[in-house]
Amino acid sequence: MNALSSSAPTRRFTLTLIALSLFCTLSPVLQSNAQQQAALTTPSPLITQLIDEAQLTVLHGNTYPLARPQFDLGTAPATLPMQRMLLVLKRSAQQEAALRKLLDNQQDKSLPSYHKWLTPAEFGKQFGPTDAYIQTITSGCSPTDSR
Repeated sequence: MNALSSSAPTRRFTLTLIALSLFCTLSPVLQSNAQQQAALTTPSPLITQLIDEAQLTVLHGNTYPLARPQFDLGTAPATLPMQRMLLVLKRSAQQEAALRKLLDNQQDKSLPSYHKWLTPAEFGKQFGPTDAYIQTITSGCSPTDSR
């Protein structure tokens, strides 16, 4: 199946992945316009209280299909290492808006930020989680939680 015959959501997803890959791998010097934008987007903390394990939310569609009661083997030993753990973080609305504006400005030929890409480190600093955010997340996990 070629790209022209694939569905619109698949094409959009593929184009988004290509754009994101190019965006993250290209690393010319950041121009002052993007630096000024970064100064305006100081992220606020997204975690404002301790994690309460009594108030968990199940994300529907994110559970392995065979994780059903009829296959339950009981409690796993505390020493069982986790082979794979994935934690998905979300940008704040403010960061997401700043990212959208930066991406739009990088495509506008009339602006000095046209095709002025961020390095992966600059992108992470502007639009990724802060050190304090990561510390908050990791402090909520005990060493045995991440095995």
